[in-house]
Amino acid sequence: MRGIVSRQQMKLAPAWFILLYHNVSWEEGPLLWHIGGTCPPDIFREHVKAARNLGRIVSVRDGYERFTSGGIDEPLISFWFDDGLRGVSQYAVEILDKAGVTGATSICSRFAARSEMFWRFKLSYVHSIGATRELRERLEPSGLSDTDFTRDFSLTSFSADILGTIDKVYVERTSAATREDHFKIFDTPDDVVQMQRLGWEIANHSAAHHSCPNVHFVPNAIRQFEEAEETIKAWTGSAPHFWVLPFGMEADGRLTKAILERSPSRIPVAVGQKANRSNAAQPAALYRICPRATDRRSLSRELLAASALIGAATA
Repeated sequence: MRGIVSRQQMKLAPAWFILLYHNVSWEEGPLLWHIGGTCPPDIFREHVKAARNLGRIVSVRDGYERFTSGGIDEPLISFWFDDGLRGVSQYAVEILDKAGVTGATSICSRFAARSEMFWRFKLSYVHSIGATRELRERLEPSGLSDTDFTRDFSLTSFSADILGTIDKVYVERTSAATREDHFKIFDTPDDVVQMQRLGWEIANHSAAHHSCPNVHFVPNAIRQFEEAEETIKAWTGSAPHFWVLPFGMEADGRLTKAILERSPSRIPVAVGQKANRSNAAQPAALYRICPRATDRRSLSRELLAASALIGAATA
């Protein structure tokens, strides 16, 4: 296929490449319209095919065992999905099963439990129904300026007041039935248990995916991880090994450090757009590569770029 680079054309470095996705679905809907990141199933199938042409696709557990044992002598590629979105169990599970591999899903416990909607999805919905001006006016006391983008401001200036303002506008503009229906975008606890039974890795993505823009939010982030761990353990019978940082933020590395100090057996997971190489000093966190979810031709180039960062890709 044009745009897909074959193994004969390119050889990736011997490292572990973890591909990060969010939703896999034919539809986005107003909760995701202003966020993006939804990968249509046909494009995801092509990404899986491209990955198989570029290296050996493996489960996250197998990849981690090879990584920690120093046994990576070939490019390994795994698939990871954040936020616990329903499209993963509906589409990605079957696609990967046909490829003979499982993935990892990062669960936010309050989303799966239907006790709190993702605040960024609320923000997307408010924008989708034309309530942006009202929201911006209400955010002005929190510091929003005329030149700020609402999405960027809420992420980098995250606070309880900003969270409360977004929620207030969302609740005022929706009915209880609509809010309940919105939760269908996420997997249920039963879905999570079923994915675990199928061999998927269940990861901890915090209770409610709150932003951690600076070191002052580290204690709250740890509390969110601890809450999610207890909830996921109650559902699945085991505590998640991997703690996935919301938005890939590391708070200058201090969140990763705090996780490792709290429990050395937990593995912090970030984004980073780079591969994990086991024959180097083991990093404090695992890193993942976020491909362009709607581009069927770019995956090989993105993997090559990540491979080039460790200086071992050859054309």
